[in-house]
Amino acid sequence: MADYEEFDREEDISERPPDPRQISAREALIQFFEEHREQVFFSRQLEVRYEQDYFHWITNRALRDLEDLGLVRSEWRTRVWTSPAELGRCHTTIQSAPAGFL
Repeated sequence: MADYEEFDREEDISERPPDPRQISAREALIQFFEEHREQVFFSRQLEVRYEQDYFHWITNRALRDLEDLGLVRSEWRTRVWTSPAELGRCHTTIQSAPAGFL
């Protein structure tokens, strides 16, 4: 039996090529945000909107990619009008994708 120390997960993750479905989801989200620049969306709304094309975690990772790239802004929102509950991340466009990005 192999020792667990033989497996360096950090190294495996950094060497993994980009997920093609995540890249596709990111491109779809960029186009969506370009068409809805003045609106705000919760992560879950977008996950459900794209669930026919992508698993929810793929859409969520693509959203985080866009946030890391500075293309969308997100913040946490909590429900205050009834019992407290986490609503999730709220996303809005802050800038257009650079030319040739897609």
